[in-house]
Amino acid sequence: MFPVHSADNRSPAQDLWILVIDDEDDVRVATAEYLSSIHQFKTDMAGSGTEALALVSENQYDAIVSDYQMEDMSGIDLLKRIRARGDNTPFIIFTGRGREEVAIAAFENGADGYVMKGGEIKSQFVDLAQKIVSIAQQRKIEQSLREIEDQFRDIYINSPIAIELYDKNGILMDVNPACCELFGIRSSDAVRGFSLFDDPNVPKEELDELKKGKTIRYRSVFDFDLVTRLQLYETSRTGKITIDVQITPIYHGDHELSGYLVHVIDVTEEVMAQDSLINQKLFLDRLIETIPSPIFYKDKKGRYTGCNHAFEEYIGRTKEEIIGKTVYDIAQKDLADIYYAKDKELLDGPKTQSYESRVQYADGTLHDVIFKKATLLDQNGEIK
Repeated sequence: MFPVHSADNRSPAQDLWILVIDDEDDVRVATAEYLSSIHQFKTDMAGSGTEALALVSENQYDAIVSDYQMEDMSGIDLLKRIRARGDNTPFIIFTGRGREEVAIAAFENGADGYVMKGGEIKSQFVDLAQKIVSIAQQRKIEQSLREIEDQFRDIYINSPIAIELYDKNGILMDVNPACCELFGIRSSDAVRGFSLFDDPNVPKEELDELKKGKTIRYRSVFDFDLVTRLQLYETSRTGKITIDVQITPIYHGDHELSGYLVHVIDVTEEVMAQDSLINQKLFLDRLIETIPSPIFYKDKKGRYTGCNHAFEEYIGRTKEEIIGKTVYDIAQKDLADIYYAKDKELLDGPKTQSYESRVQYADGTLHDVIFKKATLLDQNGEIK
């Protein structure tokens, strides 16, 4: 009845799956044939509302096209029963009934479109196809947006990282549960309306960069007692923590600012651990410096990573001339070969090592010495 077009230029809209319902065989077949041949829609057909309900139970259609007047039930009754199931598939009434009350009833009960039969056949089918494409595509877009919003909401709610959302004026709109926990807040209501640009815990120079539209990241000490003293908001926490903060301006459209996204991580334990390691190293460095015997240490590649003042004086070189160098940089080759072989032996089988060799001083003189070395292991038993 209708010419078949090539499917080579099919668009995503042409992959739609449509259910056509009409108790008049000729109309049902003609409608389905037009939609499948001209628009390459996949079509199923039903000759009654009961048959349609069975198909809808088994399949997920992109749109349903139904006649209004049918023997077993009207298109409106069919629509009601489909919506009662919680099924929101786009539904279009395609009918010769032109009464205004039919159209009103259709839309009141959740129809998405209404197309009149009659008149010029091609025009009515073109109108129907356009309605199907427009409504089905819009529904898919809405569904995709809902899925994206649901995904974002899940990430936002369940994220272990504290998240804050501000509007374009820097006014706090919402915080996630992790943020409430981090800052000792009862709920987002307790801080909603807080001004980002009035926060005394944000460094002024960083705020200046943020006002220029730049993403900023900084690490600072957050003072809960200051928050309480200035009555910025109620918090159950006291004292200070160290936080790592990133604030990102959010844009949409033609680079129009829409708000700010803030991520906050408590790095207090990390900073304390780093400070502890630094203090331990300072202590060990001071301890080594007090020992009168020459001491040096190397990494796994045989490079000097440290030494005490006694070792500097012993070989007549400064620490700057030693650190980062290998034995081949500070000793003649025959002696360096001995040192290198002994170092390799020590690394291949962690142990304490003692041997006699010679050392060349900076003035070129050679001196007999006894080396005592040992491998250093970390807490996992790996060579440091």
